Amino acid sequence: GVFALQMLEKFTFSKAILCASAVDGVDLMTANPDEGIVMSAMIRRAKYCCLAADSGKIGIRSTYTYAELNDIDALITDNASSLLEDALPCRIVRVETKV
Repeated sequence: GVFALQMLEKFTFSKAILCASAVDGVDLMTANPDEGIVMSAMIRRAKYCCLAADSGKIGIRSTYTYAELNDIDALITDNASSLLEDALPCRIVRVETKV
């Protein structure tokens, strides 16, 4: 909430690892606006930002957009769709496969 946001504005981060409830096109989304506001602040304050989103989150929408794919430096997912690869031409995409 507000207190977390005020505290975050006083810090800088070398790395931030965030999640998304949904990734639709280039939009990173969550159902909780307070959470989205805090994640936006973390992206602004971090030198390097990584998004963790499993393939079940890709291609769906949620209610609050807090950032775009071009705001992050890396995507960690179990299966990167070609749409995301096209949206991240200069980004690092790591694909992890469960055995």
